[in-house]
Amino acid sequence: MLQYGELLGDATLTYIGSDGARGTAPDHTSVLYPDTRVAVQRSGWRPDAAYLRINADRGPHSHPDDLAVTVWAEGNRLLPDMGAFTYSNDPRSNWLRFTTESHSTVEVDATAQKVGAAASIDLFATNGAFDLTRAWTDGNFAARHTRTVLFVRPGLWIVSDHLRPSDTANHVYRQNWHLLPEARPALENGSRATVTNFAEGGNLRLVPAHPSSLRAEVRNGYYSPVFYSVTDSNYVTYTREGSGPVTFDALLLPVPASQQSPATVEDLAVAGAAAGEASAMAITFSTERTATYAVAHTAPRSPIAFGAYTFDGTVAYAEADSQRRTWLLYGGCRLATKDAVLVDSPVALKDFAVRLDPARGTVAIDGTGLVPSTDADRAVRIHAPWAASVTLNGEAVSFTVKSSKLLAAAAG
Repeated sequence: MLQYGELLGDATLTYIGSDGARGTAPDHTSVLYPDTRVAVQRSGWRPDAAYLRINADRGPHSHPDDLAVTVWAEGNRLLPDMGAFTYSNDPRSNWLRFTTESHSTVEVDATAQKVGAAASIDLFATNGAFDLTRAWTDGNFAARHTRTVLFVRPGLWIVSDHLRPSDTANHVYRQNWHLLPEARPALENGSRATVTNFAEGGNLRLVPAHPSSLRAEVRNGYYSPVFYSVTDSNYVTYTREGSGPVTFDALLLPVPASQQSPATVEDLAVAGAAAGEASAMAITFSTERTATYAVAHTAPRSPIAFGAYTFDGTVAYAEADSQRRTWLLYGGCRLATKDAVLVDSPVALKDFAVRLDPARGTVAIDGTGLVPSTDADRAVRIHAPWAASVTLNGEAVSFTVKSSKLLAAAAG
């Protein structure tokens, strides 16, 4: 790529080909390619940046891999594509090319996805605080699969899978996560978290939200880094069985080299939604840092309640540490606790993020289509009575505080 950049005089290709040593970085990070139905979430363009790719098509190679993800972070390929090996009739190549099991997605009833089935990425949003992608496929014969991926910048993901069967029969759902041969994965007792153990570079801590209802196992598979080369590898499978809608929720947390993470996840009950139509979890990163997450898999008819929060939209993520607060929302108008209304908009929001630092008096607001506004009839009301400075999508804006609510931005 560096050679092409230099040959064509393209500063962007030069930057990527030189790992940022020369040239100019692209003017974007995350992106949706609607024609090919591929979305990329990334924190930047340096070699240690966080990167996730999800597809809702099969590309030119026609693998049955709808909604599969690949992940790069902390300088390592944490969730790779496993390759193809050859186009000959070889058992290893056939497994890599013709099975859904060989990709980091959900397999239903041990059956490969249907080639040419309807699929789409129907939600993509990106701002300075988070990205959100939602995709669906009818490739599984027994159930529609919808996958929602929240990227909390600069480097963690929450992946939520929703399987809605077309009948009332019992089905077997396997959520597969594929790893490099050198990843040396281990399953923790109790949490059933997957932890990789690379000798160099960062690692992945993958924590499922409802371990007691899952069967977790490390299985043997194959990895083909280049054509005509193949080696044994491991992958982790989380299995659920049942009738009616089924969900999987997992935290994907990249961990820097030579560090360990104690992050845990607790499944939360959701009130206000039918069984299987919404899910939520509480995340404990450390004694000082916690988060709560919820996703509505179908449009909520009323606000959903989860943990300490109520919300009337599609996705909510609330994080707190010893100094800062973060509220990330998609859809809806109102995020509240029993003690306070945290965010209240007169109209439904798209992607909306608020990062608050009460000790410094700073509030950072990010989101698509937002405009500066202190109009009490238009502005989003944010619970930040102590605010001393406010930015909107990185630019300082005027603001006012009325009845303990900050007014600084409105949906355009």
